[in-house]
Amino acid sequence: MKMNRLNALLGAGAVLALTAGLYLSSCAPAAVEKKRTPEQDKAIQDSLAQIHKLELQKLWSFGYEHYKQANYDRAKGYFLQIADKDTGGIYGRLLYQRIGYCYLQTGKPDSAEWAYKKGLEKLPNDTWLLSQLGFICRTQKRYDEALPIYQRLITLEPDSANHHKFLGQIYYFGLNEAESALPHYEKAVELDPKDIESQDTLTDIYKKIGDPHKMIETLTTMLASKPDDLSSRVRLAESYLKVGEYEKAVEQCDVVIAREPQNITALEFLGESYNQLKNYNKAIETYKKILSFQPEDKKNMCNLANCHIELGQYTTALSQVSRALSVDPNYGLAFITRGMAYEKAADRCSEKNKGKTTFDDKLVYKMAYDEYQKAKRDMAWRSEAEIRISYVSAVIPTDSDYFMHPNQKSPRSGCYDWIR
Repeated sequence: MKMNRLNALLGAGAVLALTAGLYLSSCAPAAVEKKRTPEQDKAIQDSLAQIHKLELQKLWSFGYEHYKQANYDRAKGYFLQIADKDTGGIYGRLLYQRIGYCYLQTGKPDSAEWAYKKGLEKLPNDTWLLSQLGFICRTQKRYDEALPIYQRLITLEPDSANHHKFLGQIYYFGLNEAESALPHYEKAVELDPKDIESQDTLTDIYKKIGDPHKMIETLTTMLASKPDDLSSRVRLAESYLKVGEYEKAVEQCDVVIAREPQNITALEFLGESYNQLKNYNKAIETYKKILSFQPEDKKNMCNLANCHIELGQYTTALSQVSRALSVDPNYGLAFITRGMAYEKAADRCSEKNKGKTTFDDKLVYKMAYDEYQKAKRDMAWRSEAEIRISYVSAVIPTDSDYFMHPNQKSPRSGCYDWIR
């Protein structure tokens, strides 16, 4: 009986062992899984990229809503998150444009500058970001930093009038380098002939570097498109004066004065033009007109006196000098003008005597010399006075001359009757 039970148990164990073996064999690890195909990898990457893009779009949407409502601080927070996460540059320049604008609107130009520089790390040739960075440096007068930015902008966009104009501004107004500014202003005007501001600055540069011919060319171009620009006509008249085209200067002045009868600058250029043309009566008429508008104008009293000197009307000339000195007793130009009256008179009297300089002539040259010495006290006219002194020093009386004419203190010749 016991033996049968033992056999039965052994049989049952065998069955259990066999069953367990079959079960374990069915649960054994499968063979190594196959590698994903490139198509599968791409599908996974596309899926992840789509999730990333959706996340960025969500942040952009939140940021842009605040941006539209002018909540720049809150908008900036979302945009900065995008800047951290947007490794693929999905939003590009626009993102840094918005970040910079938010900083500027909240009074943080230094942070805006940081934003533009961050954008340029990813987009080094982006002209908009470079322009914004250049603008900040330029307006903060950091000209040494702005200079290479605009030089690069011109390399990237050589036909941009603004880039040339702003680089010209840096050279001319920032670094005081007129010669370096000149080609950029010329290019700016060439690219944008309607830019009056650049044209005005260009004429100033020509004036500063002493190139009136170029100035005439530029102003003529300007007036072709804007003939009513009277200030440009005045500058053109001045340029014609400088190159000796006096009749053209008169033409420009006449146009201005017909529209603005009291334009003193145009009247002065007109008077000087007539003077150079030796039309002294017209010049006198012009200077008198100025003095009718400005009775205390000491400079134009002297200009008027010079015209009378050229006509040999010395007494009238000296009366104008006296008027000028009544306005300003220390006015150097008045003393120079009076000296010129004496000097010119002595020249003419000497010429009448076949070029022989008499003691009378020397005494009158000495009168001119003394006036020039007085003019030296006025620092504004000192250098001019010294030049005049050098002219007459050789013809004033010497000690020997005084020894030979011990009792003569003033000229006796009839040529100088107006002096006595």
